[in-house]
Amino acid sequence: MWPIAWETDGDEHWLIELRCGECGIWREARVTNEEAKSFDLALNDHTDQIRRALDRIDRERMEAELDVLVGALEYDLIDPADFAR
Repeated sequence: MWPIAWETDGDEHWLIELRCGECGIWREARVTNEEAKSFDLALNDHTDQIRRALDRIDRERMEAELDVLVGALEYDLIDPADFAR
């Protein structure tokens, strides 16, 4: 279960709307500050993993585009007219 939305419930608790990523079930839970902190740490960790994967995919895409551009330049398939407006 992963937190989707949350709000404070007094000084010591949070109301957190949770969703299961596998089955899609939703539920609301009242958790302590310490439990909310563990959700926050896990959420940050998973966000970082997604960010790293996105950076890797983006880098791979740019490398592939660069390979195509270099190949086109090597075979004189690109000239100044290709950049004219």
